[in-house]
Amino acid sequence: MPENNLRPTGAWPRTRGSSDAAPSRAGLVARAGWAVTDQALSSLTNFALTFLAARYLDPHSFGGLSVAFVAYLFVLGITRAITSEPLAVRVVGADQIVWRSAVRGAAATALCVGILAGIAALGAGAAWGGPGGRSLAVIGVFMPGLLVQDVWRFAFFAAGRGAIAAANDAVWAVGMGVSLLVTRPWDQASAPVFALIWGACGTIGGFLGVLQTGVVPRVRDAKWWLEHHRDLARHFSGEFLLLSGGAQAALSLVAILAGVEAVAGIRAASHVLFGPHNLVFTGALLFAIPEAAQQAQVGNVKGVQRVGLYLSGLLLVTALACGVVASAVPSNLGNAILGQNWAVATSFLLPVTVLMAATGVAGGGAVVLRGLRESGKALQSAAFHSGLTVAAAALGAGVWGGMGAAWALAGAAIVASTCWWVFALSSLRGAWRCAVRPPDACCARS
Repeated sequence: MPENNLRPTGAWPRTRGSSDAAPSRAGLVARAGWAVTDQALSSLTNFALTFLAARYLDPHSFGGLSVAFVAYLFVLGITRAITSEPLAVRVVGADQIVWRSAVRGAAATALCVGILAGIAALGAGAAWGGPGGRSLAVIGVFMPGLLVQDVWRFAFFAAGRGAIAAANDAVWAVGMGVSLLVTRPWDQASAPVFALIWGACGTIGGFLGVLQTGVVPRVRDAKWWLEHHRDLARHFSGEFLLLSGGAQAALSLVAILAGVEAVAGIRAASHVLFGPHNLVFTGALLFAIPEAAQQAQVGNVKGVQRVGLYLSGLLLVTALACGVVASAVPSNLGNAILGQNWAVATSFLLPVTVLMAATGVAGGGAVVLRGLRESGKALQSAAFHSGLTVAAAALGAGVWGGMGAAWALAGAAIVASTCWWVFALSSLRGAWRCAVRPPDACCARS
C-alpha cells in the first residue's frame, strides 16, 4: 500500500504553503501553549521521580539514582542533537510522505543509540553494583523506548500537532501516577523500583507513539538518517557538548575556588527559584524551532526574525517575573520550601536573575540560527559562549568569591547573548539577499 494512503490526505503534517505561513500572535501563543503544556507533563514525571526518591530514599541510594538519571540526560541530549533537532528543522511543513520517511529514520537512529547506550548502562551498572548500579541497569533496559518517545514529541511539533505530543506525555504521567499508587515503592525504599516505574511508563509512551504516527522504526533506516543529516547532527551535537560541558566546568571551578556553598546557592536559585522560567524555556523551544524553520522554508525572513524576537521577549519577561516573585516570598515560606538553602539561594537572586534573563535572550538568537539552518554559526556561538562562561567563572570565583562568580557568569551571559544575536542578524541579512532553500530532498528517499 502506498505510504500516503496510511493516513487520510491532509490530516497532518502541515503542508508547504499552508495558511499559517505568517506567524500570527494568536497562532504562536496557541502552539506555545501546547509546547509548555507538553513540557510541563514531561517535567512532572521527572520531578515526581526526583521528589519521591529524595523524600523516601537514604542519601546513598538517592545519590546513586541521581547519577543514573544524569547519565540518561546526557544520552538524551546527544540523541536529540543527532535526531530530534535535525528533524524539527528539516521536515517542518513537509508533505506526508517526506514527514513519515524522516520520522522513521530519526526514530530508528534513536532506537539504535538507545540499544547501544542501554547495553553500556547494563554493563556499567553490573560493575558498579549497589543501588546506583541497579538503577542504572534498570534505566538501561528502558533506554531505547525512552529515546524513541522523545523523538515522537519533536515529530509531532514539527507537524504542528503539539496536542498529540501532550497526550503522549499525559499517558506517561498518568501511568506513572497510577503505578506509584498501586505499588507504593516508598514502602520498599528501593531506588531501582523508582527507576523501574519511571522507565516503564516512559516506554509505554514510546509504543503509543507508534500507534499515533503509524510509523514503525526500523534499525536499518538509521544508516540512511546519519548519512543524510550528518551535517546538522555534527554541529548540533558539538553545540550540546560545548554548552553542557562549559556549564559543568564553570560550576566545578566555582566549587574549587569559592566553595561548594556558592555552587549550592547558584544552582538552588537557577533551578528552583527559576523553575517556571526553565519550564517555559524548554517548552517554547519545542514549537519555536519548527516555527522558525517553517518561516524560512517559505522565504518569510521577517517571520523567522519575529519568532526569535518573540521568544527572546517571552523568556526575558518570565525570568524577570520569577526574580520579582522570588524576592517577594516571605522568609518563613521560603524556609519551608527549601529549608536552610532558601537563604543561600536568595542571596544570589539578583545576579542569577540577570543570568537567566540574558540566557533567555540568547535563546531567541539560537532559534533564528536553527530556523535558517546556520548550524555552523550556532556552533561558533556555542564555542564562544562556553569559553566565556568558563573564563568568567574562574575570574569571578578566584578574585571575588562566590558572589563575584555569580555576577561574572551574569556578565558573560549578557555578552554571549549579544554574540548569538550578532550571528543571527548576520544570517538574517544573508537570507534577505538570497532565497532560503526549499525543504531538503534528502528528507525522503526515492
